[in-house]
Amino acid sequence: MYRELLSTYLPEVAFRGKEHRRIQYAVLNAYAVHGGLEPDLLDEVTYWIEQYWTYALYAAVAIVRASADRADMPLDSMLAELAAKHGIDIA
Repeated sequence: MYRELLSTYLPEVAFRGKEHRRIQYAVLNAYAVHGGLEPDLLDEVTYWIEQYWTYALYAAVAIVRASADRADMPLDSMLAELAAKHGIDIA
């Protein structure tokens, strides 16, 4: 699932070695949080917490791109809608 998501919606980034597990963790965490779970990042990613945020950003980009595609909506419109929903001015 996550490999197809990344290859389709984040093709400009290549993950190698340990990076596959790290991006998988970030993608699955995004869905877990959406489902109401609260992952304990400090227990799980203590030794790579500094890098976790990079993987979380990659996961967010892929998920937003996939969501826009599935909603048959231009990416800029999806981003504008998300920003407005959260009171963020991106103009």
